[in-house]
Order: sequence, then structure tokens, then C-alpha cells
Amino acid sequence: MRRIFLILTAVAVLTMAFPVPESHAFVDPVTIMILAPVALKAAAIAKPYVIKGLANLGKHFLLMGYSMLEAARFPVGLFQMTIGAPMGGFSSGLKNVVKGGLGFGKFLVRTMMIPTAIFGLSF
Repeated sequence: MRRIFLILTAVAVLTMAFPVPESHAFVDPVTIMILAPVALKAAAIAKPYVIKGLANLGKHFLLMGYSMLEAARFPVGLFQMTIGAPMGGFSSGLKNVVKGGLGFGKFLVRTMMIPTAIFGLSF
């Protein structure tokens, strides 16, 4: 245990000893003045696509929220299976555990699919 702690401490010290160099790209005022009109034109062209992508992300995040609500059934089902078993709650608790487990899986998959949801590739 002590050896692992010493190794982690050494790694942390070594990573903090070498800071990331600062970037000096595009800090010249003349360059910014020349590129600003081009950037505004590009932003105007991309605006409808950005809005559509944000709308797709909003729909996807709503689906993720629903998956989290489904995942909340897991602890409820465990409670029903343990405490409510003498009162006949085992079968409904088992259903909630299964649906809650699937909710966790759906949430995991939907979280990994966030980059593709921008383009409307959501399920």
C-alpha cells in the first residue's frame, strides 16, 4: 500500500513539474483584424447547422433524463425485493430491478452517443 502511494505521489510531482507551454497563436492585432470578417461570414453560414445540432442535442438530453429516471427504479426494486418480499412485493421488485438495470445501460449508451446526437443519429 505504501509503495503504491509513493508511486502515485512521484507521478503527481513529475506531472506538475513540467507545466504546459502557453500558446501564442493569433495574438497579433493585425491578424485578428484581417480574420474577423472571414470569421463572421463563416459563423453566418454555419448558424442554421449549429441551431439544428443544438436542437438535436436537446432532444437527446431529454432521452438521457428519461433513462436516468428509469435507472432510479433499480434501488426501489431492491427495496421491494428485500423489505417488501413478505408482503408480496418480490415480483414487482424484480421487474423494477430489471427495468432499472436496463435504464443504466440505456443511459450509458446514450452518454457515449452524445457526439453522434449532434447530427441527429439518436435512438
